[in-house]
Parts: sequence; C-alpha cells; structure tokens
Amino acid sequence: MSKFFTSRKIFDNVTQIGGLGGELCYLIEGSEKALLIDGLTGVGSLKAFVRECTDLPVTLVLTHGHVDHAGASFEYGECYVNPADVALLYEHGDIDKRYGFVMGGGKPEGAFLPKKEDVVPPCAVKTLPVQDGDVFDLGGVQIEAIAVPGHTVGTMVYLDRARRVLYSGDACNANTLLGLPCSTTVETYAKSLDHLATYLKDIDKFYGGHGLQAVPAYIVDEAMILCEEILSDDDDRFETEFLGRKFLYARKFDGYDDIRHLALHRIKTAEVLDFAADRPHDFRLQEYIAQRHVNYSNGGKVHFIVEFTNPVTKTILEETPFNRTQTIESLPDGAWRLEAIMDDTVLLDGWVAAWKTTAGIRRVEKKPIK
Repeated sequence: MSKFFTSRKIFDNVTQIGGLGGELCYLIEGSEKALLIDGLTGVGSLKAFVRECTDLPVTLVLTHGHVDHAGASFEYGECYVNPADVALLYEHGDIDKRYGFVMGGGKPEGAFLPKKEDVVPPCAVKTLPVQDGDVFDLGGVQIEAIAVPGHTVGTMVYLDRARRVLYSGDACNANTLLGLPCSTTVETYAKSLDHLATYLKDIDKFYGGHGLQAVPAYIVDEAMILCEEILSDDDDRFETEFLGRKFLYARKFDGYDDIRHLALHRIKTAEVLDFAADRPHDFRLQEYIAQRHVNYSNGGKVHFIVEFTNPVTKTILEETPFNRTQTIESLPDGAWRLEAIMDDTVLLDGWVAAWKTTAGIRRVEKKPIK
C-alpha cells in the first residue's frame, strides 16, 4: 500500500491512479505495451507505483504541461507532449510549485504529509511530439490523440473508441479554466470544442484529471453553448478567485448537494427567499468544526510572520485577511511584512508553499505562543 498514491480499476485493463493533491492519471494496458496518461505532481515515485501495477513497458503521454499532470516526466525522463506545452512543463516543474500544489489543500487529521524531499527533482526531459490524430497501439488497444487547445495551448485528450471513453485531463469539465497565462481565447476554445464534437458519436463518457467519477460526453455540448453565451455577453459573468488569481466565472449552477464555505466579507447583498432551507438532519456545526474541515492543526497558536514582495498579494491579503489580528507593514525596501496570531496548521504550511513563488515570499517565521 502506497503512502503517496491510491488506485482502482475502472476497466479490466485500466487503472485510475490518484495523487496526494486529488489529481488523477490513467494506466491503460494492452497485450504488448502500457500507456500512462498524465504524470501527477511528481511527489513520490509514480514510476515505482506503476511498476507494481504492470510488467509491460510503459509510455508516458501528457494531456498538458501543468504542475498536477506532468510531474512524472522528470522521473521517466521521456514523455509525449504537444510541443506547444513543452515550455510549460519545465515552468511547472519547479519543486516549490509541485510541493505547494500537494500541500495547498486541507488534509484530514492524521493524513500522510509528504516532505519536500519527496518531490522528484526536475531534470532535462526527452519530449516527443504528440499531435492531433496520432495513435498509440498497445497491442489490441488503440488510443487516439485529439488536440483541444483551450485550458492550455497544447492540451490533448485521448480516445479509446472500443471503450467509448475519452481521457480528458482538464480539457472540458465543470470548472474548465481559460483565464491562465497559458490558456487560449474563448474563440479558440470554441473551435476546439467544435473539433472535439465530431468525435462524440464514438464517446459515452469522459474520465478527467480531477474527480473520480466519469462525466457524460454531453458536457461538450454544454460547454459549446456556454462559449456562445460568453462571446455574446449573455453569460452570468461573476468575479471570484482561484489559485490566487481573479477569474470571471461564466455560469452559476443550482443544485449543489455538498457543504460549501462562504466568505461573509464578500457577500454584498442578501435577501430572504420564499422557500425553507434544507438543513441535513445529521449536520452539527460544532462537530463539523471539531473534525477540522475548516482547518487542520499542527499544534498550538503561533505568532506568524511573513515577508513578501508582490503588491498583488498585499491587496489580496488586505481584502481577505487571515484574521482580525493581522497587520501589514511596508518595509523600506518596498516589500511588506505581515504578522498575525493564529493556529499553527497544515493549511497555513500549504499556503506558504503554494504562494512562495507567486507572492515573492522571502521570510517565514512561526513563534510558538505558550
């Protein structure tokens, strides 16, 4: 049993493998070869884990070059990737980026926490080009590559016609992001969806890079409609933040059945509706908090000090402070120092790791408060 990875069979010859950050990859076996679609973050040895799953020679192919998909490239030393994403692969190979991704989300109490030394260090990778229409013959299993520029310029997806399944990475899902520096325009993405739609007669469902369950192929139709709405200024268009960046989300969806945390200081207006709230009968707020769904303790309270250089980070932290004890001081050299009294938590460590590069963090200190 691995500390770094989980796995389950979704077909008799396909293993879905999960990483510590919730990211997913897929190992597809033929009679002669195996294909590994995506390489997670490169925290822990995915290559060794895959070797426990199959004795076949393994070829690594990437859907795109992001931090949570390309990490094992540095372990295998060779991968197929769209040439347009090669630079992105190296940019996101940074150890702090990959460690920050894994540590950036909350972890249940008692969960395994990797060390930075567990991150496979970046190295030169032999990048082999993959293009629209390429086919990987695994022996009795053929996997076809389809180009879907959008989330990144070089995004690829992989089709198993026999299974009627598409392995889609982050190309098309309920949270497709186009607001990244490596993304295309909405116009280009719409054309990509038009191209992908020509394959839908051969696809029933998508398995993506996040979320264990498959989604129906008609998500492409919904995305195409949404692109039309965006281009005609007829979408919901509301501002939010994700991964430390501001985004305009195009669609609000009703009917969520999971628990969501709302930032009260961002609620501008509220109104009383004409129907009753449906509170889960077994939900107890204090029990929920005690189970550390909101934060995950490493110990007691600390005097937290962090110095950083990015002015955007200062704006974000002023708008969304850690708590009421937070102060931000301008330093003579143009940087800023934040101080706050707060719980020493895994979430705090994850924030520091995830924001180290973006925020220009140059000093972090936690002084225990007895």
